[in-house]
Amino acid sequence: MSSMPLAALNPFADYFNHSSNGCDVSFNANAYQISTCTPIKKGSEINISYGMHSNDFLLAEYGFIFPENASDQVSLDQFILPLFSNKQKYDLEAAGFLGKYVLDINGVCYRTEIALRILCLSPKKWHRSIDGLDDGEAIQATVDQLVIKVLLEFNSHVSEMLVKVSKIDSELAGQETLSERWEQIRLLLQVSINRTHHESSAA
Repeated sequence: MSSMPLAALNPFADYFNHSSNGCDVSFNANAYQISTCTPIKKGSEINISYGMHSNDFLLAEYGFIFPENASDQVSLDQFILPLFSNKQKYDLEAAGFLGKYVLDINGVCYRTEIALRILCLSPKKWHRSIDGLDDGEAIQATVDQLVIKVLLEFNSHVSEMLVKVSKIDSELAGQETLSERWEQIRLLLQVSINRTHHESSAA
């Protein structure tokens, strides 16, 4: 029989709201402990940290999002994977670079950059790139344009979703939160698009 997570056996912990600066949580087979080294004033709310998660995860798991979240990120897979041929997908998977492409406040992840290079290089040169024998500087401008193309496509999708969300009965719980989340994603995309444009122009 597989063991259940101990947290599932402690429903009282559900009473704690999330804070990145919340109390420390620890547990073992016999006990579950919530502690803090910071004095707590009488009447103040006690929080715990649910972990470093994106707003998409927090929304899906807990039903809320943060206006500002340093751990926020979004998946780019649905806009990048269709760009590859079956052969390219095979090569990406063999090299450990198929999927899990994300955008965060710092831009697209390293996996995304490496994966998009396969669209610009011969198989031999691409493998040299992932082996660290070529830094890819010669094709960086082309990769940047691919990144922008992907982000613009995602941005168009966001616009479509905002229209759909706006048509949901505003009295239904979550409509406002969904709109806010899509706006957050739009801002994340726009910041990265602008940054990539600037870096490409400066190169």
